Amino acid sequence: MAHPPLGRRIRQSREACGLTQSGLARRVGISASYLNLIEHDRRSAQPGLMRRLAQAMGIDPSTLSGAEESRLQAELTEASADPVLAESGFDPGEAEHLVSTAPRSARALLAMYRQYRAMAQQVDELAERVDQNPVLADLSHQILSTITSIRSFAEILHDYADLDAAQRARFLGAIAGQSEALTRAAQEMFDALGERNARSPLASYDTDVEDFFADNANHFPALETAADALSAALPSRSLNLTALEERLARQHGIALAFAAPDELPAGGQVFTVNARRLTLSQSLPLSSVRLRLAELLAGLEAREAVDEVLAKASFAGADSRERARRALVRYVAAAVVMPYDAVYDAAEATAYDIARLQQRFGASFEQICQRLTSLQRPGRAGLPFHFVRSDIAGNLSKRFSASGLRLPRFSAACPRWVLHEAFLTPDRLRTQVAEMPDGTRYLFLAQARVRAAGGYATPPHQTAVMLGCDLTYARRTVYAARAGEAPVTPVGTTCRQCPRADCAQRVAPAAVSAEAPATEPAARPRAT
Repeated sequence: MAHPPLGRRIRQSREACGLTQSGLARRVGISASYLNLIEHDRRSAQPGLMRRLAQAMGIDPSTLSGAEESRLQAELTEASADPVLAESGFDPGEAEHLVSTAPRSARALLAMYRQYRAMAQQVDELAERVDQNPVLADLSHQILSTITSIRSFAEILHDYADLDAAQRARFLGAIAGQSEALTRAAQEMFDALGERNARSPLASYDTDVEDFFADNANHFPALETAADALSAALPSRSLNLTALEERLARQHGIALAFAAPDELPAGGQVFTVNARRLTLSQSLPLSSVRLRLAELLAGLEAREAVDEVLAKASFAGADSRERARRALVRYVAAAVVMPYDAVYDAAEATAYDIARLQQRFGASFEQICQRLTSLQRPGRAGLPFHFVRSDIAGNLSKRFSASGLRLPRFSAACPRWVLHEAFLTPDRLRTQVAEMPDGTRYLFLAQARVRAAGGYATPPHQTAVMLGCDLTYARRTVYAARAGEAPVTPVGTTCRQCPRADCAQRVAPAAVSAEAPATEPAARPRAT
């Protein structure tokens, strides 16, 4: 898939800074002719070059990132594979043109498609319930039979205009009787489905919350400030469990307790408001316990900062806003236990060695990876990473991309991603040099975790996390040597978005045509 057209944005930013094409080209180390091609959207710029352009003009890299355009374009291309759009003649190649010329229409189309997906999922769930419930199956048969009878009587009345009054009255009476039977059967079905007491909401993809975090580059300066203030108020700067427990007990009268996993809900946590007690599962690792305590504390003491951030955002509904609130509270909690400056300094000092960062901050692989994606402070920004979390069935439960990698929204990720292979060797870091169809290469780091959820009879919880960046940044990491020795693996985003016709792991036909990778007339841009 082509990159979103960003040439006009680069040209406008350059002119606003009073720079000529040749002057800007010299600053970033490319030819003026190549910059001219970029500004006219005849060549794409890799993420490393985009950041260098932004630095040369003294502007925030997000100004040139085109993150929203890229996300819209990727989602439209992915959605075009759905039969609903494919049969209408929607060409995935038109996604780029639609996003660049009519972005509001692109957003509206995606909003309708998301709603369609949510409704289709609800229909499938209801169908499964009907199939598995003999009462519902019998009621379904009754309803269909009754509808057939009503239609038959109505067709007789319509087709035979010469019926006498007595015959017409008899058929009308039959229709009325069948209508009453249909109403009773439908009401019984609604009761069986629980509609009388609780209507199930439409299934929701948290796309608006993900978009909210992506639009803010997964970085919230006001929340970082609130987290620093909260950390400074703790009785101990070591940020251990005792410090968090003491703060909760002294300031809020909240005690910590532990219980067996089978005594708690699936989340492994219960907060009893009246008793002022937080009960956590005994199976949780210490890193998770510490983060849960910090999350509760952040929800109590950083509420104003979270509210101020939410006040500037818009969401589809109250449910999305509440999910965003919880996500922002978790953001503050992570910033409390892993302060920005400390994480940034340690990451730069260790060349982004995740294992050493885990030891330094007593955090899990996932916690460190997710925190690294939020290091976007101007002047002290970390590497532009992407982050993905998946369960063993391939369902992506978390995703964020600052690296330029397009992540799937509506379908499964490419089976060649090392993310899936990580499940074969839990707790072992696996690396991969992945090449996209357009020639862009990325460094992928993945690790799976198996977490016991209870006793022997309880199935463990398995997840895998993948962190990655554009390969031009790999030399700034401790994984550079390993990346240099690793073979290049041709990958895609999803099967429908990948034009690789020779892939033996393809499970769906491609909705996009192959495109030749763009090559630079000058040397490949290097990360700075």
